[in-house]
Amino acid sequence: MRIASLLLLTLLLCFSCGKDDEPQKEGNCMTATIDGDDFTAESTTGTFITTNIDYENLGIQETRILTINGTIPSLTGDTKTITLAFACSEFTSDLDLVDSDSDCGIGMNYQVASFTDPNSSVVITASTGAVNVEEVTDDKIKGTFTFSGEDQNGTAYTITNGFFDTTIE
Repeated sequence: MRIASLLLLTLLLCFSCGKDDEPQKEGNCMTATIDGDDFTAESTTGTFITTNIDYENLGIQETRILTINGTIPSLTGDTKTITLAFACSEFTSDLDLVDSDSDCGIGMNYQVASFTDPNSSVVITASTGAVNVEEVTDDKIKGTFTFSGEDQNGTAYTITNGFFDTTIE
């Protein structure tokens, strides 16, 4: 019975972060479309840290740094990870972040790490992008994102239809 309950819970978590035409997305999840291919993270984490940063013209300011990772792990193929990182003094549910936003620092990237052929690994750092925070509390954040950039070989990538809903540790 315990195994059946665990299996049911796992299936519910897997389907709770489905495609746009599926029911409500919720729970620890991240989805996106990467150059036309679906990305649905198997694990998603959100981590807040608070630090004091000495800004050149503002002096020392308390800054909250939030990092959200969505990962599709693989030991025999490619592990794919999307990372969204923000540094803001305050997070609110109407926060729209774009790459040129001066109120918050933002960094987004997509990484494909190959354990079988490390030379084929790629990292795409966003050159343009935006994040819309729809809901944020002390222990949860939900929103949408999009970004584009190039890997180290100059190949362009476009990440669209991004969605995240995760607890914050």
